[in-house]
Amino acid sequence: MEVEKADRAERGPAAAHLTPKPLRLLCHLIELFSRQGQTVLDPFLGSGSTAVAAIRTGRNWRGVEINR
Repeated sequence: MEVEKADRAERGPAAAHLTPKPLRLLCHLIELFSRQGQTVLDPFLGSGSTAVAAIRTGRNWRGVEINR
């Protein structure tokens, strides 16, 4: 599967996060490994791309981020 790098819209305001993941890739992986209504855990929440992909694919989500 070929996927473009995350664009400016996916990176957030003023490129807030350095390593956002492409939503197309995350949606594909979430759909491959879970069912609608299940919960996706992102232990390194970062830019929140996984949470956005979970919502778009009909999953619940939980995320953990250390804010220093």
